[in-house]
Amino acid sequence: MPPLYGLYLAGGQSSRMGSPKWALIHTEGGRFLDHATAQLEELCEQVFVSTASQLSDISYEQICDDNSGTSDLGPLGGLLAAHLTHPEADWLVLACDLPAMHASDLKQLLNQEGEIVAFANPIDGVPEATATFYRASALKKLRAHLTEGNNRCMRSFLESHHLTTLDCSNYYALQNVNYPADYDEWQQRVAKNYNTPELSVSIEYYAKLKQDAGFEKSTMTTRSITIAGLWEECRFKHGLSLKLASVKPAVNNAFVNWDYKLQSNDLVAFMPPFAGG
Repeated sequence: MPPLYGLYLAGGQSSRMGSPKWALIHTEGGRFLDHATAQLEELCEQVFVSTASQLSDISYEQICDDNSGTSDLGPLGGLLAAHLTHPEADWLVLACDLPAMHASDLKQLLNQEGEIVAFANPIDGVPEATATFYRASALKKLRAHLTEGNNRCMRSFLESHHLTTLDCSNYYALQNVNYPADYDEWQQRVAKNYNTPELSVSIEYYAKLKQDAGFEKSTMTTRSITIAGLWEECRFKHGLSLKLASVKPAVNNAFVNWDYKLQSNDLVAFMPPFAGG
């Protein structure tokens, strides 16, 4: 039986967050990195940290893209570097932007059939590529996948294999933290033990977002606390192509910041940047 190793994807420059996501403070103590590696250690024989280059303030053994010739390939480059370092191993992978994931969640991925086992995102059903179990047999095909058209999309790599998807018993485990507003939303959810009231809000999309969603207006229920959390739900649910930094939110006909706390019956508008003065 191949060894099972854990790989923590520490991420790149974290330009959207403004500081390294792995170093953010976790609500359970320590950094995001400390929490995630502790979860992986419960399940894996050894845990490694995937980095672009060697970092002095990480005590775990690092697998660096710079040393493996996998730079500029994103998370798939880190995964390939891990496979090249230990080609005999299966890998349980966890990314730095999933602080709500625990060992009990990750354990669901193990001992399932398939070359790759992934969670389905609870909002859109798309497989999550960065909280995933990769067998060595799948990773043997990764170099060829990257060579053919230089395809760096992790989800396309998943879907080109014998992929098994399953629902995560923890609905919030796949909540991404990529921006300061996401971090704030996550902290507030944890403070409420994820027991937030269900709100009904109206949504309006404009320009590019209207085209993405295929409609202009809708009503939805949400348990998000801030408008940033609502945006993340809408982005997945309606296939919106823009990122948070490229969108301007408004509530009840007035522009608001992303930390605005939602109220029942709010009229929320999401607008891309408009040309002109």
